[in-house]
Amino acid sequence: MDFQYANVFEKVMEDIQENYSYVKFKKYSPDKILKKYADDFRKIDDEAQCIGKLAKVLGLFEDPHINVTYINNEGKKTFIKTLTKNPPSNYDYRLLFRKYFSDKIIIENEVGLIGIIRDIVYINIFTWWSQKEKEINTIMKEFKRIVSKKGSKKVIVDIRSNNGGSDLLSGKFLSLFIPKNKKLYISKYLHRLCKNNPDKTGRTWKRYQSSDIQPINANVAVLIGQHCMSSNEYLVMGFEALSDYFQKNNYTHRIHLIGDRTFGASGNPKEFSYLSGRLKIGIPSWICYTSRGELLEGKGIEPHIHINSKKAIFRGHDKVIEKAVEILSNSTFVTN
Repeated sequence: MDFQYANVFEKVMEDIQENYSYVKFKKYSPDKILKKYADDFRKIDDEAQCIGKLAKVLGLFEDPHINVTYINNEGKKTFIKTLTKNPPSNYDYRLLFRKYFSDKIIIENEVGLIGIIRDIVYINIFTWWSQKEKEINTIMKEFKRIVSKKGSKKVIVDIRSNNGGSDLLSGKFLSLFIPKNKKLYISKYLHRLCKNNPDKTGRTWKRYQSSDIQPINANVAVLIGQHCMSSNEYLVMGFEALSDYFQKNNYTHRIHLIGDRTFGASGNPKEFSYLSGRLKIGIPSWICYTSRGELLEGKGIEPHIHINSKKAIFRGHDKVIEKAVEILSNSTFVTN
């Protein structure tokens, strides 16, 4: 029997072992996976079956940045998910409109919406996907205009359903809140130095975000959950760093992270090709740490006020929004 697909599987596991930055943090090692599933791949004689099995096996790493792209014999390109389980959600789009925003939406497009709850300006951004940059920029521009027009000192940023896209776009939104001319330290990235030893890391890159405009000065509730990942977690890391900065420098306004912890995923995947280029697998190339020096992968960002995702929405109530409204309604703001 031709063991072509077994050889592909072996090569993928070898590349992960040698290049995957998070390999030492995962409960499944490439070597153990190879031993467990090698016989299964020896029995496969169909390319589509091989791709499906491979995506399922890669799901054991629980890393959305290990991605699979496949081009079949007809030239059709398909992106295949590797995550086998969706994280629990503390967000319900239908409930949001029915109970909280039936007549209070100011602007809405396919990437987000802006509404009003009492004297609070609410913004919900669904994605940071770069292909929707125009629509995202429209929402951000309107958000700043509405906050300024209403003179609001209370803001809710709801990003619970946003699983990422572009760091540049999420960072651009974060800059709306950063004090003018302040260079804010957000995160740190380490890169593997040695293919044979995942403990050896080389180049360290620190990421900063700054702003050259007058910021939105307000008490801000940032609604988060386990669907937050990737470039959206960059935004959450930024709000966490901004919260620490405000407290350290005695600012009167505050950032409140409310909801459940984020997913914990940031990888900057590099592409590897197999099957004469028809199969491409993205393997994360960096290790991400928060400004507090905490590992992001598999851990995520913990909120200041925790509301369990599994129990956040029940009996017609969004407990996360209601907690944010409660906190902001009882907060005071003094201009620094």
